[in-house]
Amino acid sequence: MNTYYPLCAFENLQIEETGSEIILFDSKAQTFHLLNPTAYAILKACNGSNTTRDIAVMLSSKFDIEDLDSITADVTETIKSFESKGLMWFVTHEPPEATIKSGSSSESPLLAISVTGASMFPVLFSGDKVLVKKSSLEELTVGDIVVWSDASHKHVAHRIVALDTSSTPPLITTKGDVSHEPDSPVEFNRVLGKVVAVLQDGEPKWMKELENNQGSTAEQRGSRQSATADQPKRRPSYTLLKVLDLREVSVDSIQNIESVQEVSLVLLSPENEHAWSQVPAKNVKAVFTAPKEYRVYTGQPELLPEILEFMEEPLRLIVLGQLFLTSLEPDHIEKVFRELIVVGQVYVSSVEAKTAVESIAKTITGGISIVPAEHARWIGESILGPEYLSSNHQAPLVAIGDLSVSERMKEIPSSIPLYR
Repeated sequence: MNTYYPLCAFENLQIEETGSEIILFDSKAQTFHLLNPTAYAILKACNGSNTTRDIAVMLSSKFDIEDLDSITADVTETIKSFESKGLMWFVTHEPPEATIKSGSSSESPLLAISVTGASMFPVLFSGDKVLVKKSSLEELTVGDIVVWSDASHKHVAHRIVALDTSSTPPLITTKGDVSHEPDSPVEFNRVLGKVVAVLQDGEPKWMKELENNQGSTAEQRGSRQSATADQPKRRPSYTLLKVLDLREVSVDSIQNIESVQEVSLVLLSPENEHAWSQVPAKNVKAVFTAPKEYRVYTGQPELLPEILEFMEEPLRLIVLGQLFLTSLEPDHIEKVFRELIVVGQVYVSSVEAKTAVESIAKTITGGISIVPAEHARWIGESILGPEYLSSNHQAPLVAIGDLSVSERMKEIPSSIPLYR
């Protein structure tokens, strides 16, 4: 069974404390509600992270009441009352995969989904937990941030840039705020819903507050409700990332970064590179300045001669990992690349190809290895056993990661060259 977490819809409420009573004005429904201190304590505890039982335990401690079951029953009834008045939503932390596979009902619970990556910087930060509300097509407009899922259940939180309601089924096109290009259109049935809030520090921060605060002056912020005006500007931290791409991030936003740790590659643009010196960084392996025209690859990409048929102009490429060019002749390499940055190793098949790569590479941190094109590639924690010899392999090995030898093989024969 799913666990639901009550969430007060604070975005619609104005709250005034008058002695022993609290007045709530619901700006959406244009109605007033009077609460006693206990009901108000329950309302404040409904932050999308506490269950009904959690709230009962908190009240038990606050009011020194031992009958937890009785308090839980009272909390449940109060929350039902809030829900009937439209003051309450419910959040489920059910994995989004389960929602899609089961065709989850549209009966209201919000879905809490963790965000990774920096494509919606600075509105969303990596590590934020967004609240996604299932929405009809009519409820979505250009500018909304939605979460959609591809066939492999990978989730993307991007902003809508186009809606095509004339197609069957309707199509939605999204784009990350700092992405260069829009995403490919997705069918509406792949959209989980609209992002309405972010759970930050145990409290919901409503999307309109976050977006209104971006770039505001202190005077402008002061004219808003006190809860928003007093809110400090969020400072993001980035940890354990392969690539942190800041090329289209403003100087002010870079200077606002709290910390960067355990990142393999940081990318900056010529316009903002001077701001990096003010960022507290620890265990960052490499920092490069490159225009946005550079495309980024991670892992073990392999480029084949057939790529030439589809290229309109040479590539400006950044690779984090191992780049395999063993199928490309020297003249191919000169046609494929304009400039190359590799944080890792490059593999080519001849001395001439190595010379060609060196002529277009700005940086290759791990060097260039020459291996025949027919090499056998072993990636990760691979085990080399006697089966390798029985298959009459004569190709050399390219070991990416830790290559262990089976006890039945004892050692790698000296006739097999090994490249790392």
